[in-house]
Amino acid sequence: DRSSMDRYRTVSTVRRRFIGSFELPWATVFENPPKIEGQFRLARPLFLFGYRFLHAEVPSSIDVMVSLDPLIVCSERAQAAVLPGFEQRRILKHVTQWIEANRAIIGRRPDVLATDLNGNSRLICRFVTPMRPHDQVIRPVWSSRAVGGDSDAMMDSRAIEVLAHYVSCVPFLRDATMFSHEVQDVWCTSQQFLDICCGDEEEHALLLCNFFNFIDSYQGASRRGANRDSQEIDNSPTESFCAVAEAVPDGDTMIVVRQSARFDVELWLPATAECFFVPRDEGNGRSILSCCRRREEQATDRQATPNCSVRKILFLFSSDNVWINCQPDLPMSKLDFRIRGNAKRWKPLFTDSERQRLFGAAGKISTAADVATPLNFGIGAGDWDGRALRVQEQLSRQLSEKIIHYRLSAEGGHRDTDLNFHAAEKMVAVLEELEEFKRAQRVTGAESCIGHLGVPRVAAPTSDAIQACCDSVRNLLGWHSFEVTGVPMHFAYTDFDAIWQAVRNSNILTVGENRAKYVCAVRVFPYPAKVLSVWVFIVCAAKES
Repeated sequence: DRSSMDRYRTVSTVRRRFIGSFELPWATVFENPPKIEGQFRLARPLFLFGYRFLHAEVPSSIDVMVSLDPLIVCSERAQAAVLPGFEQRRILKHVTQWIEANRAIIGRRPDVLATDLNGNSRLICRFVTPMRPHDQVIRPVWSSRAVGGDSDAMMDSRAIEVLAHYVSCVPFLRDATMFSHEVQDVWCTSQQFLDICCGDEEEHALLLCNFFNFIDSYQGASRRGANRDSQEIDNSPTESFCAVAEAVPDGDTMIVVRQSARFDVELWLPATAECFFVPRDEGNGRSILSCCRRREEQATDRQATPNCSVRKILFLFSSDNVWINCQPDLPMSKLDFRIRGNAKRWKPLFTDSERQRLFGAAGKISTAADVATPLNFGIGAGDWDGRALRVQEQLSRQLSEKIIHYRLSAEGGHRDTDLNFHAAEKMVAVLEELEEFKRAQRVTGAESCIGHLGVPRVAAPTSDAIQACCDSVRNLLGWHSFEVTGVPMHFAYTDFDAIWQAVRNSNILTVGENRAKYVCAVRVFPYPAKVLSVWVFIVCAAKES
């Protein structure tokens, strides 16, 4: 009986929809034979128009195994030559001897000398110093939440997240691309980094570390002065280090380690603003009685961020020393992050006596003049706004033309497109909410108990507020009878080709049928030093099947 068979028939509709992206650098596969295998975090949009995340706080991940067949023999890492000219010869001699003596600890040479733009070897400690960010990095003029109030911008409660977002918006470009393929590795100062407005892992990490050290010391000093007897505030100092590490899928990289006085740490990936909180392992250096007292607190308030991308820390450095990690290969949660005065686990480049012998009675490593100078962020706010508006108009025009031509092509299915420019204007408010959300909220690492010392100013927008804003736009446009799909994408501005490639890869241009309604909204947010944060929101309204 055909009617009875129909009752048990299941109809499945398969749809290709963008839910996130994952990039595996070629260098990671090439330098780690025979294969790369593991669980990797997806770069997921803040939300998807037409979908809701059941557990927005839980990150999405993907299991990947990639191998090369046949294998390619990887050449040995070229070691940077020691070039005199900046450091004194006695310092270079001490550093060279220390490097050779500790090569076996991490299985490679710890490069604690970096080549600067002048071609001289410089101690990496000299690149680190607290640096004050521009007020408009934290409170940009375009933000409605920055209007009003004469309070100190440096005391903003979300300064750490905002600064991480700012640094991640500086375009990422490797030295071989910027300079020459013959150049192995060149370190720029933070001022040179902002002047060029691009750089690789070292430049991003140095700028973020310098910003963090300024904000933490500034806010800490202010709160200690105003609340010396307060028991609700952690008045202890917070310090940041740069660290050479191994991460997935990045491979060798440089991160920022932000450490509290209780030795809890945040591991920051500067190029993506990702943070991973690692609470102190109570078994490191504590008695059994103290471990028992802390067990309940650790179980409730001190949870580590899951799926930490950082797998190994080789060595780290601050403005006054370098420490090599002597601990065996352990998960980040088991590492002892008591760095200073813990030579058994973190071997220093300079002991106290060696610092006094090499750098004078005070034992202080002086910051280079080109690093100690306060940052110059260049042109004024009016010029930043004008440049951002020009880029925004150009991107909007180019994307609109590309979308129409792509859907008319054979690859796009020979389909006409109804671009709704009125709707694009309506979506601008949504993009400002997205930028505010991304500035104020951590991508990951919300588990951190390393407190903010600043004073709360205005609450950050929530994901529910953003979803409500999009729903209101949908209601205004009368799209109730359409199946709506949308993908908001964020970029550190480099060029149009990178943005267009990401739009194509999202597959949203093939969702709609002939004469489908599309919206292409573009908003460019300006920051000091010509840094641009770009949002592109592509929305398709197709007839419900």
